[in-house]
Amino acid sequence: MAKAKQHLKNHLKELKKKHGYLTDLIRNYNDGKSKGFYCLAANLLPLDVLTKIMKHIDQKIKTNGCSSKDTAREISKIMKDKARELGIEIALRK
Repeated sequence: MAKAKQHLKNHLKELKKKHGYLTDLIRNYNDGKSKGFYCLAANLLPLDVLTKIMKHIDQKIKTNGCSSKDTAREISKIMKDKARELGIEIALRK
């Protein structure tokens, strides 16, 4: 039982970190149509990959001063490329 509680605590910590990243993406890089994609990507990508992507965004994209549309496109491309490397498909189904 203690092992299950610890696993749950670790999972909740991971979800809180992912939620923080998702909040940052939606607040700062939402071009009006990226929210659903960001939600899906945050849920499907492993935390370590998402962390690397967010660091990359901080280093590269924030310093370039691109428009929000261009930035959202770049983030989407980065996330799709990383997901593809891992065999994960991030696609919104209508």
